[in-house]
Amino acid sequence: MPLGGGNPRPPAADPAHTDGVAGNEQERELLARLRDMYPTGTELDPGCVVEGIREGRREAVLTLRCGRDPRTYGIPIPLGDTKRDFYFPETPVSSVDEWLESVRLGMSILVGTGLHYRARRKLVGDYIELREAGGWRDDPRFFLDVVDPDEPQSWDRVALVAEAGLDPATAIASRDEGRLIGWVTAYEENPTTNPYVGHAVVSWTGDDTADLEHVEVTPGTPVTVLLGLVRRGAHLAGAAGALTVTTSLEAPELDLVGFRPADGRRAVDTGFLDEDPDGAAALLRNVLGSGDPPGTPRENPGGGSRHESRSGRWWPLSRRGQADAPPLV
Repeated sequence: MPLGGGNPRPPAADPAHTDGVAGNEQERELLARLRDMYPTGTELDPGCVVEGIREGRREAVLTLRCGRDPRTYGIPIPLGDTKRDFYFPETPVSSVDEWLESVRLGMSILVGTGLHYRARRKLVGDYIELREAGGWRDDPRFFLDVVDPDEPQSWDRVALVAEAGLDPATAIASRDEGRLIGWVTAYEENPTTNPYVGHAVVSWTGDDTADLEHVEVTPGTPVTVLLGLVRRGAHLAGAAGALTVTTSLEAPELDLVGFRPADGRRAVDTGFLDEDPDGAAALLRNVLGSGDPPGTPRENPGGGSRHESRSGRWWPLSRRGQADAPPLV
């Protein structure tokens, strides 16, 4: 799939999504009621707009667009069992009306809590299908937070990030130059040390291109955090309208996000159809099974080895908790 360029050319039709809602009258009625509930133009937070309800095999598909991302996405709605809540399937419901209300609430939760970011993706015709099952999992011991350019209070963390041995200068410069898409910071809930363990800066390089121009983690931080920072930054750029994100980092784990060699750097198409959530889950299991528990004091941030990326930015080599995982360089 070529980098950039909105929706990729659709593959051959997927029979699971072209046969229409299978024959039964109740499913046709459900499809009609879902269309009444989600007319074209219905707004869903955050910044998403419904395109329509399409037919699938024993499911409906809510299609939508979000923000400046030019792609169309689809979220399946199974139609086979209306006696159970859409979002909490272990909870029974007593009527079709109650089931429809569970769809409304569940869809709001899915979209509002970042299904676009964590979903398993698949190209189906002219839209990208988003499914919760088997999606991406970040390292649960760390929290990734996004600082927008125009959130003054969020920039209060600059001093703490610097005290952790990280360099916020690129984030500040990109903000002041009007290029910053977002500054992603990673921290650990750790009462004994500075909680910040890494950050990434993603900035505009053109009308629809962006670059992860600075990615840095403290020594002793698991590779899953580096991977999470890169992925969050790339997805942030995609949501802002970037079609391609580049980086000079050569960590092989970036293959899991879909980065591929391109003109001496690495680039990812922000449809993220080449992501490998299964491979990322295997890496996470490996790290969680061999790494230190949360709260373990880390090394002095000033004492680790660092490797220069081709753009002249710096990022520390991070190997704690990798066991048999491939090396970073």
